[in-house]
Amino acid sequence: MSRSNQFKRTVRTHVLLSVAIVMAFIMGSAIIWNQYNTYMHDSKNLDTHGNLVVAMYTKVLGQLMWDLNYNDIGVMLSALQKDEVFRYAILHDSDNKILAEYGTKETAKNDISYLAPIEYLDDGQKHSLGNFKLVLTRNKLIENIQADILNNLGEMFLILMATLFAIYAVITIFIARPMRQMTMMMNQMAEGDLDRSVSYTRKDEFGLMATTFNTLTKKLRQNYQTLENRSAELEGANKDLETARSMAEAADKTKSQFLANMTHELRTPLNAIIGYSEMMVEDADELTTEDFVGDLQRVISSAKHLLALINDILDISKIESGKSTLDLEGFELKELVFDLESIVGPLIRKGNNGFEINFDETLVEVYSDQMKIRQCLLNLLSNAGKFTHNGKVTLEVNREKTNAEDWMIFKIIDTGIGMTEKQLKQIFNPFTQADQTTTRKYGGTGLGLAITEKIARLLGGNITVESTLGEGTRFIMRLPLKSENNPVLSSANQV
Repeated sequence: MSRSNQFKRTVRTHVLLSVAIVMAFIMGSAIIWNQYNTYMHDSKNLDTHGNLVVAMYTKVLGQLMWDLNYNDIGVMLSALQKDEVFRYAILHDSDNKILAEYGTKETAKNDISYLAPIEYLDDGQKHSLGNFKLVLTRNKLIENIQADILNNLGEMFLILMATLFAIYAVITIFIARPMRQMTMMMNQMAEGDLDRSVSYTRKDEFGLMATTFNTLTKKLRQNYQTLENRSAELEGANKDLETARSMAEAADKTKSQFLANMTHELRTPLNAIIGYSEMMVEDADELTTEDFVGDLQRVISSAKHLLALINDILDISKIESGKSTLDLEGFELKELVFDLESIVGPLIRKGNNGFEINFDETLVEVYSDQMKIRQCLLNLLSNAGKFTHNGKVTLEVNREKTNAEDWMIFKIIDTGIGMTEKQLKQIFNPFTQADQTTTRKYGGTGLGLAITEKIARLLGGNITVESTLGEGTRFIMRLPLKSENNPVLSSANQV
């Protein structure tokens, strides 16, 4: 069965079924209501008839019983059996003795019972002679109503079928055929044939729909042609971009390899300069030539600063070029943490800051790269001390267990200058600091935090930062208690 036929039959079926249900409900309700009113009216008439019969019979029976005319009593009661609504009648005397009885004594729920006393008035005195009971049935009434219902249902069926046939014809001519034509056109359009159009001339909703469909098809043809042209352009642009991307990756890798090689070559002469300068300081101290000592100390300080910069460049170049490896071993984390106090404590206190270490004693031995963890903590603590004055720097080391895996959590909290949301978004980018004012005032290359973030990832962890401008900053470094030999991060992942 085609989709157009399915759609057509579905519409017809739904409409015809809906109309049939509505009409059947309305007509059925009308029949039921009409028969109910008829039943109530006929029941009322039957009850009135029963009351009249009882009133008439009690009066006549009273005279006959007073005259002891029992033959006429029997004739009179037997005459009731000719009434189609009669079921049962019985006459008792004052001693409750049955004088006459006709009909079926067993009654049904549709029966109406009447019981009236029989009295006779003689010389102004009322005499009680007995009682008369009459039972009438509604069966005939119900049979008539049932017959009427059957006749009405037959008429309703004929009317319903005629109406549905008329509706079926209207749907076929005015709805199903236009729908089938449009559905066929849409199927052809879905298969790629956009040169079709719907021919429909009536000025109705389907005519408007046909016009809109033809306009849509025309627009689709134009857009499809434009899309093909742009697709060809994009294909060429993608090839150019792929070529440029390959060249950029090759250039980036060459740059990283060049930096790694050059920084290695620069460290040797710088170490020599530092070594010879320190020897010259010792000689100047022995010769008491104090004028040279200050200059030599500045040479040593500058050389060490330059060496630290080269070491940072070498570290980040190794990571980006894929040459950085992990030296995993078991060691006492507490010893490493408290050794940092002697190294970074003086730098932090130089700004009139307090320095506090809170260590979780459940962290005993860990398995990781000791030197890289030390380097990360030194970078973070030095950074906190540099941007905090007359405040406090806190190092918190805790243990955390999630999903059956142990983690060591390092929190470096300071009450320094803080950062804005914009600065936080670029803080881990290489060669980036908060802004130019920060660079001029505090110095630095912007590599420390970038190196720390990459090392944390290399160790299987991560680092996050929270900060409020003017209130302080909190770095959270999360590392596994037992690191694994993770694959070295490629330059493509250093985002």
